[in-house]
Amino acid sequence: MKALIFIMLITLLCVLTGCPGGPDPLPVVQVDTITFSIESKFMTSFTTGIIEKGGDTELKSPVCQLEQVGSGADAELGAFDIYLSCCWSLADGSHSCTEGYIKDSDGDILTFKCMDSTNGMVFTSDFPFDQTYLCSAFEFTGGTGRFTGASGNGLMQCDVKGASSSMQHNWEATMTLVIISYLCD
Repeated sequence: MKALIFIMLITLLCVLTGCPGGPDPLPVVQVDTITFSIESKFMTSFTTGIIEKGGDTELKSPVCQLEQVGSGADAELGAFDIYLSCCWSLADGSHSCTEGYIKDSDGDILTFKCMDSTNGMVFTSDFPFDQTYLCSAFEFTGGTGRFTGASGNGLMQCDVKGASSSMQHNWEATMTLVIISYLCD
C-alpha cells in the first residue's frame, strides 16, 4: 500500500512540475480573418409545388415552395453546388425569406439568407413564371468546415427563364472567413 501511495505521489509531482511524461501543454491558437470578393454567374433549375405548412406559422395555407438547384464556380470558392428555397402563401401572397446553401468540392457548406421578405412583392400561384427578373440582397450566415463563422453580404440578380424552368444567376458579394491556426512551440 505504501508503494502505491508513493507511485501516485511521484506521478502527481511530475504532472505538477512538468516532468517529461507529463501532460502536453495546451496548444496556442491564433485567430485571423480574411475578406475577399465573390463574383459568379451560374444557372439553376427550379421546381414549384404545394407543401405542408410545417413550422412556418406565419404563412397561411396553402403554401407553395420554390426550390432551385445548380452549380457554379468562383475564383475564391472554387467549384460549388447550390440549393435555394423560398415559400409563400397562396392565400395572401406573403412569403418567407429565401434561404439556402453552397457546398464546395470538399463538402464544406456555406449558408445564406436573403433579405427579400420585406421587398413588398406579392407572390402568386404563377411565381416565378410571372417574373422575368428577380433581385435580392443576401447575407452569409456561417457554415461548416472552412465556412465556420463566415459572414458577409451581397446581391443576387436572376434572369428568370420560365419556359425552361431555369434562372441565370449573377452574384456579387464580399465574404469574411475566420482562419484558426494552431501554433507550435
